[in-house]
Amino acid sequence: MKPVAPSQLIQRFKMIAKKRKPFEVTSEYIGPDRSDFMKTDDAAPGSLIEVPNTVGMKARNEMVSPAALEQLVHTAMESINVERLRQDARRIAYLVMRIADLLRDGHTNGRLKADAVGILGIIVDIKQRLPSSASANTVELCDVLADLTQQLMKDPASTEDRVLALLAALSDAIFACIREQEDSEAFAEQVVGMVREASL
Repeated sequence: MKPVAPSQLIQRFKMIAKKRKPFEVTSEYIGPDRSDFMKTDDAAPGSLIEVPNTVGMKARNEMVSPAALEQLVHTAMESINVERLRQDARRIAYLVMRIADLLRDGHTNGRLKADAVGILGIIVDIKQRLPSSASANTVELCDVLADLTQQLMKDPASTEDRVLALLAALSDAIFACIREQEDSEAFAEQVVGMVREASL
């Protein structure tokens, strides 16, 4: 770690006090906006969420009660959580599409398994972040997607087209449920029904 000159530290503090960077939210990162840094081709752009600037408040001698500050933080955390769920759903759809492309091209190598592991990790994150009011269908969709993904990992070469179609339908349904799109519950029930029929 390079030493930082006191003048640089003071300048940095002043910048934060003046304008705190918003938080960037992706399926793999939550933290200060990284737009100043290089991103890999694989990284989806994140959404930016404004977060409370407590350093700025103190620097401006703003009097904020602990309860008000707690509410500001709570609101920001809720916004971050909602956006993370949306980003997770987008990432699952992307990974499912990429897995399908890899399988169609005959690639059953490490990239496919890494993407499958990525889906499983995102499902865990989604289930931890879903509010208690979330529909049981959303949880079931996640569970079924996890099961199918694990099956695919065991023997990717023998994955049938119908399984790929189910993976795509599941990821679409999860995306719709998380975004609370109109008729998403009916869509989720339809997909769950498709999966049940396919497993008979």
